[in-house]
Amino acid sequence: MVGKKIKKCIFIVLIMGIILMFSGRINSIYGIGQGAKYKNPLNVYKIADPFILFYKGKYYLYATSEKGATTGGGFEVWTSNNLIDWKYEGWVYKSDENSWGKDSFWAPEVIYKDGRFYLFYSAGGYINNRKTLRICLAVSDSPLGPFKDLRAPLFDFGYATIDAHPFVDDDGNVSLYFSRDVSENPTSDIYVVRLSNDLLETVSESKFLLKPSQSWEISSRWNEGPFVVKHNKKYYLFYSANFFASPEYSVGYAVSNSPIGPFEKAKENPILKKTDYISGPGHNSVIKTQDGKEYFIVYHTQMGKKGTHLRQLAIDRLIFTNDGKIKVLGPTHMPQPYPSGVLKPKPASSDDFSNKFLDLQKWTITGESTYSLAKRPGYLRIETMVSDILNFLILPFSLTNIYTQYVYDENFEVSTQFDIISEEIGDRVGLIVFENYNNYLEFVRVSTGGKPILEFIVKNNEKIEKIAVKDIPNSSLCYLKLQKNGKTWNAFYKFSEKENWKKFNKAIENQFDVLKVGITAYSTYSIGGSIYDFNYFPYRKIE
Repeated sequence: MVGKKIKKCIFIVLIMGIILMFSGRINSIYGIGQGAKYKNPLNVYKIADPFILFYKGKYYLYATSEKGATTGGGFEVWTSNNLIDWKYEGWVYKSDENSWGKDSFWAPEVIYKDGRFYLFYSAGGYINNRKTLRICLAVSDSPLGPFKDLRAPLFDFGYATIDAHPFVDDDGNVSLYFSRDVSENPTSDIYVVRLSNDLLETVSESKFLLKPSQSWEISSRWNEGPFVVKHNKKYYLFYSANFFASPEYSVGYAVSNSPIGPFEKAKENPILKKTDYISGPGHNSVIKTQDGKEYFIVYHTQMGKKGTHLRQLAIDRLIFTNDGKIKVLGPTHMPQPYPSGVLKPKPASSDDFSNKFLDLQKWTITGESTYSLAKRPGYLRIETMVSDILNFLILPFSLTNIYTQYVYDENFEVSTQFDIISEEIGDRVGLIVFENYNNYLEFVRVSTGGKPILEFIVKNNEKIEKIAVKDIPNSSLCYLKLQKNGKTWNAFYKFSEKENWKKFNKAIENQFDVLKVGITAYSTYSIGGSIYDFNYFPYRKIE
């Protein structure tokens, strides 16, 4: 009898252990556990003035971009299921010869109203043969566009206006906040005007709200980038101050009992400012998580510590305190817990590319992508585009074709085999470990016009270490493998299935805070056009 009881207890313990094991696994994947972390900056580069729309379970990111802000430009969009990993979706608004806006396509924001999506944006155009800046309005039936101009300019108060922010109150009334731009005014000041229900008319006089006035902003000429959040019946008006390309660019806020003011600036401003690691955080929006438990401030930071016009995406937690103030838990540069209520990415695993689509809960795609799983069944085909990951370009090029999976194991190895279908000089293809623009490792084959070479490279902020193997055959097949043990990375290669793996004579030492590993193929010097077929992606944990 005692034996049966012991067996029964053992059986219950085993069942409970299995349940806990699987629940822990589920928790880790679906955002309840402690596994996955994110780290700023996120995987969207050369953008500014970020705005996020949540619609039907998906997040949509709109922003000023280096590519879109120029003549003939417009706006692009990225999507995400978790606020962290963003997939490029292409253009949502593209100007043409008939558009009023000619350049300076800045600060897009989108609202969903009465079954349609409305894009407010700033652009430069001509009024009475004089170049100026105005706010415009476009419309679409989809958050992915295409958006078509509904009214451009939306209104004309006789002065330059930028940075439109439409705020829809609980009663449905729409207030439009904007900046009276410094290009036609001594300072950039923030105003508000009420809009009609169809958004096409102003139904009040524009009202002045804020100008540079506090000690941290008094020497500057800018209050811009307004964004309003209503919380506990109070209206919180976020704004940015100082020159956008200065490290001093920062975020403050003001509070009012009415959407049209008057607003009183918080004494504790700025609430988001530079640190030893981060420069020029600013022009924010705010998004609430899908489960309603957390607020995140969405902002850009500069891609250099000394100030630059090139910027990148970041998010951090925002808290409303019990005494009615705002506290930002940032800007952060170290790993942070994932937002509440979102799906965390699956842990890294092997992929034979036999499915019709990549599993985007497993794979994160950074930058524009040109992959196909249909052109050659069982292979992931990538056609290269220009990327500036290796040679930083002060041009509207960014990262392209980086496909990674999150790794939670301390030690592991990953490999791939790819066929070279066609190739341009200077193109690079192989394995990559990608944390962000300033922290990555790659093991790639490089076409040179003569004999190709292999390069093993790590970039850790400003420090770059490179190891090369030059005497390799010009084969149409290439096998590459990376192995991680602690901080040590070893690279292996061969050129046929029957060969033994050859090991690089030197390892690389590097530690990543957030580990993502995968494949890449891109162009640095040509216009792209190389075609590579990846046969498989085996992942193995090393015990």
